Amino acid sequence: MSNIIIYDSEIKDGLEDKIKNNSFSFASCISNNQKTLVKLPELKAVASANPNQPDLFYRYAILASVGWNKNDDIFDIENTWAARKTPTDKQLNFNHDDSYIIGHMTDNFVLSQDGELIDSSTTELPDKFDIGVGFVLYTLLEDEERNKQVAAIIDGIDKDEWFVSMECKFPDFDYGLIDSQGNHKTIARDKETSFLTKHLRIYGGTGSYDGYKIGRILKGFFFSGIGIVANPANERSIIFNSKELDSFKSQGSINLKKENNMTEEEAKRLQAQLENAIAEIASLKKANEEFQKAKASEIDSKLKGAMEEAEAAKKSAKDMEEAKCASDSEKAKAEELLTQKNKELDEVIAKANELKTELDAIKSEKAKADRIAKLVGAGVDAAAAEEIYVSFATCDDAQFDMLVKLNAKAKTTEATETVTEKHDFSQAQVDETPTNVIQDETETAKASERQVKLQAFFKTAIASRLKVKEGK
Repeated sequence: MSNIIIYDSEIKDGLEDKIKNNSFSFASCISNNQKTLVKLPELKAVASANPNQPDLFYRYAILASVGWNKNDDIFDIENTWAARKTPTDKQLNFNHDDSYIIGHMTDNFVLSQDGELIDSSTTELPDKFDIGVGFVLYTLLEDEERNKQVAAIIDGIDKDEWFVSMECKFPDFDYGLIDSQGNHKTIARDKETSFLTKHLRIYGGTGSYDGYKIGRILKGFFFSGIGIVANPANERSIIFNSKELDSFKSQGSINLKKENNMTEEEAKRLQAQLENAIAEIASLKKANEEFQKAKASEIDSKLKGAMEEAEAAKKSAKDMEEAKCASDSEKAKAEELLTQKNKELDEVIAKANELKTELDAIKSEKAKADRIAKLVGAGVDAAAAEEIYVSFATCDDAQFDMLVKLNAKAKTTEATETVTEKHDFSQAQVDETPTNVIQDETETAKASERQVKLQAFFKTAIASRLKVKEGK
C-alpha cells in the first residue's frame, strides 16, 4: 500500500505524523452461542473450511459493520463491501502483537443486521450489514507458555471474557458531514479541502465544522489482521451507537467555505486590529523608555548608596584597626570585629561593582537603540540599520552622526543627482566630501543604478575617513 498523501495545510496544522499512521483497530465481541445461528445453518461450513482438526479451535466473530462509529470513523457501504473478502488468511495475534501470532482467519461472510446471510456476489448492496469472519486458534504450539495462554483464551471465550479487535489499513480518506436533520454529505479530500482534517476528532478536533458533524470516510481500506483482546464491554451496539448513522449515503453536496478566504468585513476588522497593535507598540515603546530612565536612575541611586556604605565601612574598619585595647580580652574582641567589618566591606564593594556593570549594560543597549533609530529615521530599513551599527560600533558619536547624514543625503538626492559614470571610487580619490562625484542628472530611467553606485561610494568614503582618522 502506497503512503497516504499529506497536504500542506495538514502539515501546517501539525498533523503529518498522525496522518502517516493510517491504520487503526476497534474491538467487537466473539460469539460462542450457537443459538444465534438459527437463521444461518450454512454458516458452519462457511466459517470452517477445514473442520475438525485436533490442533485448532474454531469460532466466528463480527469484524466490522457499516456505519459511523464513536471515533467518527465512517465505514460507508461501498468501501466496506469492497473490503468484505480481505480478512481471509490474515493473522490472528494476541493484543495486536505481530510477534505473538496464535491463529488466523479462515473465511469471511456478510450478514444483515438481523442475522441473515447475504450473498457476497450480489450487485444490490444492502444499506446495513456486518462483515463476519471465521477464525481458528492454534492449540498445540511448540511454546508451552503460549499453549497455556491459548487455553486461557479458549476458557475465557466460553465465559464471554474475550473480544476480537480488527486491524485495518487505508491509503486515503474523504470527509463525511451530517446536519441536524440527518442529511449526509460527502466532501472529497484534496489540496483545497484538506484544512478540514484538523476538525476531525481522530486528529484532535472537535468533530464539527460550520454547523455540521464531520467524520472520516475510509477509502480503499482492507483488513490486515485481527487481535484477541480483553475488553469487558465493547459490543457492536456500543461501538456503533447511532441508529440514524448506521449507514452512510451521500445525499448531495454543500458549498464548502474555505478558511483562507477573507471577506471585506474581516479585512476591515484585521486592519483595525493592526492599527490598534501599532498604537499599542508605540505606547509600550514609550513606557519602556520611561522604565529604562527610571531603572538607570534607581541604579545610580543604589550605586551611590553602596559607595557611601563602602566608605563608612572602610572608615569604621580603620578606626577599629587604630583602636588600642587595654587588655588582651578587649584586643581579641577588636580583632574579631575588624575581621567582620572587612568582610562587610568586601560584600559592599562587590555589590557596587555588580550595580555598575548592570548600569553600563543598560547604557550600552540604549546607545545601540539610539544609533539604530537614527539610521531608520534616515531611511535605512531595520535589518540594514542593525548591520551598519555592528560594522561601525567603534565609531564615536560624531563619526556615527556623519554616517547617518550621508545615508540621509543619499536618500534625498536620489531623484535629482547621480554619480559620474566614469569616476573611479577608490580610496585614493575619496575627498572629505562626496560632492566631486555627484552630477546633476535628469534621466529618471537610471535612478536605481545611481542609488546602487551612490551607496557604494558612501561606504567606501566612510571607510576611508575612518582609516585616515585612526592613522592620525
